[in-house]
Amino acid sequence: MFAGFAYPEANWYRLPNDWFDVWAELRRQTGRARIKGPLQVTEYVIKHTWGWQNFATPVRLAWHDFQYGRRSGTRNLDHGTGLSRRALRHALEDAQAWGLLEHPHDAAGQPTYTYRPRMLPPDANTPAALLDEGAGGEWRGFAPLRSNFFKVPALWTDMSARLGSEVAILSVEYLFRHTWGWETWDGRACWLTEDEIARGRQYANGEERYDAGIGYSTRAVHDGLREAVVQGLLVWRDNGEVRQYALYLQGMVISDEGKFQGWATSTPASDNTAEPPPSPQPDPDVLPSQVAAITHQITALLKVLTTAGIALPPGFSTDASIPGLEASRPPTEASRPSLEESTPPYIQTLTDTPKTLSSSDTHASRASCTDGAKTGDDAEITLPEDIQHGLAQIGFHRTRKAWREVQTVYGADPAYVRQWLHHLAHTRAGDPRAAGFFRQAVLRERVPLPGTGREPAWADCPECHGAGVVLDSREEKAVRCPVCQRGQA
Repeated sequence: MFAGFAYPEANWYRLPNDWFDVWAELRRQTGRARIKGPLQVTEYVIKHTWGWQNFATPVRLAWHDFQYGRRSGTRNLDHGTGLSRRALRHALEDAQAWGLLEHPHDAAGQPTYTYRPRMLPPDANTPAALLDEGAGGEWRGFAPLRSNFFKVPALWTDMSARLGSEVAILSVEYLFRHTWGWETWDGRACWLTEDEIARGRQYANGEERYDAGIGYSTRAVHDGLREAVVQGLLVWRDNGEVRQYALYLQGMVISDEGKFQGWATSTPASDNTAEPPPSPQPDPDVLPSQVAAITHQITALLKVLTTAGIALPPGFSTDASIPGLEASRPPTEASRPSLEESTPPYIQTLTDTPKTLSSSDTHASRASCTDGAKTGDDAEITLPEDIQHGLAQIGFHRTRKAWREVQTVYGADPAYVRQWLHHLAHTRAGDPRAAGFFRQAVLRERVPLPGTGREPAWADCPECHGAGVVLDSREEKAVRCPVCQRGQA
């Protein structure tokens, strides 16, 4: 189970400070609303190059590495991007067409399995990687990252592969930058609102902003943050009438819904301290009340000893005035220091990338950050065990939005969902694209059951497996199976 992010002192890679400006400008110029694929493959290449301060030499990555993770001998370094082969092909094409990645060729002019981020020319005098408006919007490349970067944990690519939208990915990365993106970090969380993540973090005066945020609407950021909370990556709290979000850091105590409830009281001690911790000093504000309480107890004890006939040593007397009990009461709740501000967590050095990650089902109980009971269309529908088992067989990831889609369609036609899951479990077991097909074609477009639709299909078709339809090249819409069409022609 994921226990929170740790400050990345080791096993991290770097992203440029203008990372969010780059993607906002690319979305504006290309008109593309969905950039999750290009974002993931670009960051994956950056992870295996800039993580080692390598800004020129390309890294060798096969498509299998992009999909399932790069290997070092018999050990997996990570779990890849999680993209299907078709989505990976289009993502790499877009990243190269937009000039984000370079794909070097060999001496014979043939493409190799090596990739690298495109860098600014050596004579470039611009310190930031922005689109050059003077060159007609041509992307000139990233600037070498010496100090203009923020740290990202190496295991982040495994976690971001489980997120369904680029907004959720960029929102978490924006909190990476503003939490420990500065030279010194005091261990505290950085709390930001939806508006600040969308449009830029505000200065303390509330008039200016540090940057332009991630460049999405507040509504899109709202949905992305909810998804990240459900996955256990972020926490939230209500600060007056405004909801704020922060990274889920080690040492935080949170509710099942992802609400921040303070820091753990038993934070581990640092193993790297050369000197023992100093002895606690008395607080002058509470010292008088503590002395009064001890005096009261000693005087009462002396009276008991005198009554029992025990002779007291010279100098001890029971005539001392007993201070009032009011002075010995502990301070009120309002006078106590805030637990969040007074006890920052100890952040342990990030260890090696774990071999396995917690399933999104682990955080399924953190389904909602809103108040109030669910009624009407928002009411939960309990799915039978056979349906849940079928979803697990096709690799269906249980995010809140995806789970609600299953519940809606199942509530309208249980037999339709059950038969489709039975078909996919027997024809596409182990296919990483089966879950995406089920969500798009079955849940959203309500494609007829295999063998009952208007369009005939081959039962043994290697492309559609008898369904008669497949997803288009961008996996955004169900289309007629091209193999079945050619066979019927």
